[in-house]
Amino acid sequence: MSLSRRSNRARLAVAFLAGLATLNGEIALGRLFAPYYGTSTSIWAVLIAVVLGSLSVGGLLGGWASRRGAPGRWLMALLLGSALLFSLLARITPPLLAGSLARFHSGAFGALALAALGGASLMAVPMVLLGAISPLLIHGACGGASGDVGRHAGRFSAASTAGSLVGTLGAGLFFIPLLGTTATFDLGAAALTLGAAVVALELRGALHVAFCAVPFLLPAFVSAVAETEADGEIIWSRESTHASIRVVRRNGERRLLTNEGYAIQSFTFDNGALPLRSIWGWYAMAPAFAAQRPRDVLALGMGGGTVAALYRSLWPESRLVGVELDSVMLEAGREALGIDFSGVELVIEDARSFINREALLRPGSFDVIILDAFQFPYVPFHLATREFFIGVRESLRPGGVFMVNVGRNGHDREVVDAIARTLGSVFNLVRETDARTASNTLLIATVHEAPEEIGLEALPAEVRAFALAERWPRVASWADAAPLLTDDLAPVEWMTDRTVWRAIWKRE
Repeated sequence: MSLSRRSNRARLAVAFLAGLATLNGEIALGRLFAPYYGTSTSIWAVLIAVVLGSLSVGGLLGGWASRRGAPGRWLMALLLGSALLFSLLARITPPLLAGSLARFHSGAFGALALAALGGASLMAVPMVLLGAISPLLIHGACGGASGDVGRHAGRFSAASTAGSLVGTLGAGLFFIPLLGTTATFDLGAAALTLGAAVVALELRGALHVAFCAVPFLLPAFVSAVAETEADGEIIWSRESTHASIRVVRRNGERRLLTNEGYAIQSFTFDNGALPLRSIWGWYAMAPAFAAQRPRDVLALGMGGGTVAALYRSLWPESRLVGVELDSVMLEAGREALGIDFSGVELVIEDARSFINREALLRPGSFDVIILDAFQFPYVPFHLATREFFIGVRESLRPGGVFMVNVGRNGHDREVVDAIARTLGSVFNLVRETDARTASNTLLIATVHEAPEEIGLEALPAEVRAFALAERWPRVASWADAAPLLTDDLAPVEWMTDRTVWRAIWKRE
């Protein structure tokens, strides 16, 4: 049985829904992979290449299927198959990627590459099926009238492109921010199932219509059996426009985690003790490298607010400005970490645009500027360039200090070297020290020389005790090949990707 030639409106609706699901899925795929592989240009290039390649293969499949007869049944099978795979993808892929990332961190470096290959394969299959839909629609619309091929192809292309536009804007502006990644995939699956229902009604078969329930039954079962335990008790969870955020209680402390959860963004102790540990201890030490006590402090990348807790306690007389791109992070800090933001000037904005404005309108406003705004393991390129660091320098008072947290992988310092060299082109003195982790280096930059610093004696006693247990910063050095990062050329994402692949193929 074939579709009626009088049902072109139905076919146009199917083309629209398929186009919507395709671009909706592509945007959601980027979000699905981001927690585990980042959002670098290279990652997006691979995702887009997989989607386009799959659609091309699907076009060939659709052309082959159109010559096998029964295009209506082929259409329904492709729509339902892609709907089912869409709804399963968001439920199967995260445990697969999370497990591979855990094995990667424990030394099984090949696991990450295998999971990437598996994830790409899972992503490719529904896209191949979607790519096969247009040839079948055109075949069904034209029948044997070859003179109508161009007209029908144009109409279906327009309907599909219109659906793609709705899917792109819907996923990026509404579905992901308001509903989350899994629900966005489910909406794509619903659109495809609706398209299958249109085809099923044209085929006038009750069994065909009943099959349309399958994409919603199996994923529910998979969700039930694919649940993974969190590393601790989850006491707060929410998905924002930028990340999946949760607060976990473990061993007497509360940790704010994003996405895959390997990097702690902020933390507090359940007993209210001062969160003076690791990189946050260094942030509290930053005033020691300035030429005066801190009157005005700027935190770029406030996270959940651990820096606010430290400076409100240690330097209560100072003015603290906290810039954070994701307002939900601050909500997590306030509601789940128990951070008191009273007296803190909170700004929801990108750190680069804030610095651009401050350097232009209010130069020399801060004694201490702290930058901690990377999404592990990637440093946003626009926060690592010479132009950005010039803006930071102009925002500092004479005698001020700039401290930045840079990610690394053990002894692989390619990104650290590049940022240190770039800082060295702007500031007179750059020092570095490795935190007691395998993935953090603190860079400390000043225009003044070391003898002008107020030093450790000017710090509160708790911070001095922390400092005496740490490695004192050394003058920064970098490899001769380290690039100078500029707005025009800042390949920090590419360098980070290289670091990851070196870790995969060679143990440090």
